[in-house]
Amino acid sequence: MNIIFVKWGTKYSSDDVNKLYQSLNQYADNAFYCYTEDSSNINSNINIIDIPPKPALKKWWNKLAMFNKDFPIQGNNMFFDLDLNINSNPFYVLDKVNWDTLTMVSREDKIDMLNHSHHHFNVSVNSSVLCWNSNNKKIHEIWNKFISSGLKDYYLRKYVGIDRYIVHEEFEHSTFPFDYIRDEVITHAKR
Repeated sequence: MNIIFVKWGTKYSSDDVNKLYQSLNQYADNAFYCYTEDSSNINSNINIIDIPPKPALKKWWNKLAMFNKDFPIQGNNMFFDLDLNINSNPFYVLDKVNWDTLTMVSREDKIDMLNHSHHHFNVSVNSSVLCWNSNNKKIHEIWNKFISSGLKDYYLRKYVGIDRYIVHEEFEHSTFPFDYIRDEVITHAKR
């Protein structure tokens, strides 16, 4: 299995990448990758995949490129956002992952808040941790629709992130167990 990070811009640094690598490396003997436009000072044990200048994507939208059939990694993949704290072994869920689809983090605990929100594009999943198989054609469709439909700029304006794009454009997905991101395993760092 491949473990992937995405670092674009200046919000996160090579220190964030290296810290997350150190936290995860103690639990996994896997290949690590960072998809970035700036690889300076990233741990040499992390393989670098350069973000190309075109299409020019910002922030979290670069994560979608991981679903491109031409992304240079094959097989099972697990992605982690750079703002996560790893408190214990996050790989215990791998035997529960449906590799036939994209697996995302459940936010069912926030469903009441989301249902009462005025923003009708809110969703009960997030993409802070993802699992997928890069050989799956259904996964490739997530990228293909975004980049080839002629609607890329529309999607960038319509959705505040890839979570909403994936759900509201009706791509098949499943979720990790409900309690996967909690204090005992993974937490979001305060920024």
